[in-house]
Amino acid sequence: MFIVRVLFTILFSILLMGCKEENPTPELSDPIYMDIMTKIQDLKAHVEEHRKQMESWKEVMSHMGPRDPNLRNFMDDHRKILEETKKYKQLLAYYEIRLQRRKITARKKYKQSLSKKTPWPDQKEYEHYKTNIRLREASRNWDDRVPTLSLRYIEKAKPAVNLEEDEK
Repeated sequence: MFIVRVLFTILFSILLMGCKEENPTPELSDPIYMDIMTKIQDLKAHVEEHRKQMESWKEVMSHMGPRDPNLRNFMDDHRKILEETKKYKQLLAYYEIRLQRRKITARKKYKQSLSKKTPWPDQKEYEHYKTNIRLREASRNWDDRVPTLSLRYIEKAKPAVNLEEDEK
């Protein structure tokens, strides 16, 4: 029984300390790469949704008369959807290029971390990426970021809560 335990321990330690095999697709474990992939999927869904909406609107517009009062509203909505679709297609092209670049970058960094025996993917890099995304998508409208002066005066004018009265 002792020999079996010793052999089992030796085999188990050999398996644990065996050579590390290189991952052929390290980008699939990269959180930045996966985030870009989800953005691409979302954008493709938006483009497809807009395409279906445009087809249904074309059918409805073909049944409208030339002097129909709703035609102008439909045309305005149609133009807005076209602009949004164009924006989504541009973003889709951008993120596809970004995805290919990230794939190459992830493979290089994976090989470097494998040779240096450091953990991969780097969590600091992902935190920097998330911070960059949050700042890029933040509102640039001053009114969204700073409350109006009247609201600040209202907050200061609130009476202070007396803790002694609350305890009674």
